[in-house]
Amino acid sequence: MSKSRVSTRPHHEAKPVISPATLIGIGVVLAIVILGGLIFMSNSSGSATGTSAKVDDGEFPVQGDPNAPVTMVDFSDYGCSHCQAYKLNTFPSIKKDYIDTGKVKYVVHPFYLGSPDIGKATEANWCAVEQQKFFEYREVIYQNVEQARSGQAGLLALAGKVDGLDPAKIEACLSAGTYVNKLETARMAASRQGVTSTPTFFINGQKIEGNQPYETMKQVIDRELAKAPSK
Repeated sequence: MSKSRVSTRPHHEAKPVISPATLIGIGVVLAIVILGGLIFMSNSSGSATGTSAKVDDGEFPVQGDPNAPVTMVDFSDYGCSHCQAYKLNTFPSIKKDYIDTGKVKYVVHPFYLGSPDIGKATEANWCAVEQQKFFEYREVIYQNVEQARSGQAGLLALAGKVDGLDPAKIEACLSAGTYVNKLETARMAASRQGVTSTPTFFINGQKIEGNQPYETMKQVIDRELAKAPSK
């Protein structure tokens, strides 16, 4: 009976040959991948630190020297407890050390995240711009958020606590809906800057999210001041 014969010699597989054209093609693909990665890293870095907020001094309330070397943009919401904590605890030091000394131009985007009562408080705050009492009214609202959320009567009562602010004019402004469109303007501005939560700040374009300690804000502001050309 014949048996099949199995060779005992080692079997050598033919090695694939890569043509020069294939090597060139692989090189091109790798270059594209690397370039795409670099672009992605660049965009990721930009979104992490934020880009310069498009500040329109005629559109949003400004506090401090308009020609200050550092611009700080504040997106905050009256319905946000972290915003309230920042306003009452951290902001006074920023105002004293940087705004009042002409080092920081402070721009507020009166932003709200959709709650009707907060929208009404935001609208009332806009109405105070006509009497040049936006920031004073804002202070009182943050000190009495629950009353501000109670409706128009509560907002008018709070307006009466601000020296020089006429509640009757605030009421007329609210009735006319003069600044309703400003609510959407601020919302769209926030969207363009990638703001999805409050409080969010931009310090010379650097994005900072959340109620950060004063020292954290101070470090960023001081770093930007150090970059500014001396007068």
